[in-house]
Amino acid sequence: MQELQPSQLRAGQNTWVVATIIVLSSFLVLFLFQPFGEVRHNFAWRGILRIASYAVASGGVFLLFQCLLFPRLQRRMGNTLLFSILAYSMLMLSMVLVVFLLKNYWMEFTVLTLEELAIVTFRVFSIGLVPALLLFALEYRAREEVTMPDELILKSVDRNPVYLKLPLRDVLAIRSAENYITVVKQEGSGLKEILLRNSLSRIERELPYGFVRVHRSHIVNLQRVSEVTSNTQGGLVRFGELPLELRISRRYCAALTSAWQRIKHAAA
Repeated sequence: MQELQPSQLRAGQNTWVVATIIVLSSFLVLFLFQPFGEVRHNFAWRGILRIASYAVASGGVFLLFQCLLFPRLQRRMGNTLLFSILAYSMLMLSMVLVVFLLKNYWMEFTVLTLEELAIVTFRVFSIGLVPALLLFALEYRAREEVTMPDELILKSVDRNPVYLKLPLRDVLAIRSAENYITVVKQEGSGLKEILLRNSLSRIERELPYGFVRVHRSHIVNLQRVSEVTSNTQGGLVRFGELPLELRISRRYCAALTSAWQRIKHAAA
């Protein structure tokens, strides 16, 4: 499950693609245009290694933020415009700090000054601002263009795996039950529960966009949620007239509310 991260830029594959683009674009700008005086490599091996280290470090910082920091920050703030602005600002400033320290390493720490930090900040933002804005625009567009599959396929962890195939629209929630999960689906005007040997933490990584963890013990299908109520202690999720209410943990409230509103807006 992507916990409604803009799929974390689709949570794996695209993250590596974007990191690669950052490395290559940064290296090519510095290598081909040599825009800054003392950074010029003059086609010497040491100079080329220096600018390559700047590019690789920038891509590495992006990977660390995308895989470790962004998900934690997003659970607290929700998938909002404020989250995106804060997250990418922190990313750019971290790149500045890493490049500044690398430059000092190459220069034997002779430029460890606030003036040099300001220069590096300007240069990193000059090179990185346009790609950052482009990534922000692509991510925002991806949120609006997400398509939902028609079916949900789940697999057990038995030696001979059992495959469970259900219409996505029928699935309301998935609950944890010790070494099993319980898939709660609509059947007529009532509910049906199906037991499958797996764990919630393992299965959540396989769920499509629209399934969100709202509690350590359950995940809900936002397409079927009719009402979200929240307070300082958490909240409740309801599914129309069906006899099912699930508790929301306080830590998931902001992300759930933001994601549910976005799903409803997209469906309108």
